[in-house]
Amino acid sequence: MLKIFGRLSYTVLIFLITISCSLQDTATEPANKYSLDLIAEYSINVSEPSGLTYDENTQTLWTVSDKDNKIYQLNLEGEVINVLPFIGEDLEGIAYDFISNSLWIVEEENRNLINISMEGNLISRYVHIISGQDNSGLEGICITQSGTIFIIKEKNPSLFIELNSNVSSEESIEMNISDDLSGICYDRMRQSFWLVSDKSEKLFLWNKTEGIKFEFDLNYDKFEGIYYIEQENNIYIVNDEKNKLYYYKLINNGSA
Repeated sequence: MLKIFGRLSYTVLIFLITISCSLQDTATEPANKYSLDLIAEYSINVSEPSGLTYDENTQTLWTVSDKDNKIYQLNLEGEVINVLPFIGEDLEGIAYDFISNSLWIVEEENRNLINISMEGNLISRYVHIISGQDNSGLEGICITQSGTIFIIKEKNPSLFIELNSNVSSEESIEMNISDDLSGICYDRMRQSFWLVSDKSEKLFLWNKTEGIKFEFDLNYDKFEGIYYIEQENNIYIVNDEKNKLYYYKLINNGSA
């Protein structure tokens, strides 16, 4: 009986180890499973575009100008199709809220968070939502399916900030993955965040549990806004200096 019990225990142990390893293998994707291919680049009639978001209803992009502080609607080839009457101050980031069908924008130096209608009317303004006075303030914003708002602070230090329902900081994580942070987008499928670094010229996929999942070189600086369209594996990034929209494809190369 002891021998049979020992053999059964050994068999069960091997089975559990096998299952555990299998789960670990499928829990995360290999870092080199994907490549980032540049498909096209489009000149856009927006001075110093900074921040990018996507409206699934109209299949259009929205960006803000860091120069004239206006909000622009673009098609996927970068053509301006609408300009809202709202004018902000030191605009840097923008996010489409499909729950309320509205736009959220951040003002960098004043550290303000503003909610406006799709017609450009002010809905609410939250003033100085994080501390500090220098010009390394709010740089990007994104919103999850549940309506949770995340913002990033550019540098000194770079911060990843989750806001609570009162639009005040619930959690703040100091980020040391790059020289700065200049754009953010939420990846619903992977429950992670795409982060752009202007100074480091890199694109990261990151989450709080695993840290950096993927990392890609962008070969240019001044990238300051990103959006990932999951259904098509398309990534759009705007460049503040070149006044261009870059269209990338996230290519699945298979398991490493």
